[in-house]
Amino acid sequence: MAEPYPHFLPELYQEIHGCLKEAPATPSGLRRFFLLMLRGHWSDAGNHGPDLQENLRCLFWTPEKNSPVNIALQGASNEQTDPYSIFLSLGNFQFKHMSMRDEAEIEEDNATTITVMPATAQLLIKHEAPSADQAFDMAWSTLCFLVGFRPAILSALGGESAGFFPQVVGEPRREENAPKTRFRVDVGAALTLNVAVTTNLESHKLKRVALTLLPQ
Repeated sequence: MAEPYPHFLPELYQEIHGCLKEAPATPSGLRRFFLLMLRGHWSDAGNHGPDLQENLRCLFWTPEKNSPVNIALQGASNEQTDPYSIFLSLGNFQFKHMSMRDEAEIEEDNATTITVMPATAQLLIKHEAPSADQAFDMAWSTLCFLVGFRPAILSALGGESAGFFPQVVGEPRREENAPKTRFRVDVGAALTLNVAVTTNLESHKLKRVALTLLPQ
């Protein structure tokens, strides 16, 4: 699985996959997982494939400040300063209607209750470039990566019970507030997972609540 990523493996793919003995336990851990996966894909321009090679041959990510492509989480301080950028956001968690009787599990000590809430979430990846064609091709490269590596992503997130569905590639649109000509194309994907809330009671007083993200 790590073979397609010849650059920066200790910092990126091998590190995150080696640490994922179970699914990320928090939303921030989940979005960092996708961030590192994206950086792994974009660390070698050869990963774009022959169809996109002409437009994207000079576009790749490195850990250095002068990286040809900036890849960061949404809200990074260097937004709209790099000619080529990819920004990732994860959120819009929506929870299925549930009843405590159906979803709660009481442990043998009668002090620990686990409540599981089925949920969906949205992954949004913005691609920004000086031309509409480059932004479109950048988005298409990311989409192909997400589709091609979907089995590996599902494995890291918990196997066949997880859900990950690339859904949409938007149309190129000009960023009106950008200091220079800049076009943006979005890639969207949906996740399905379970959120498990563990509640510990001691002497009938609420002692601790723990939140864990689980694949569905």
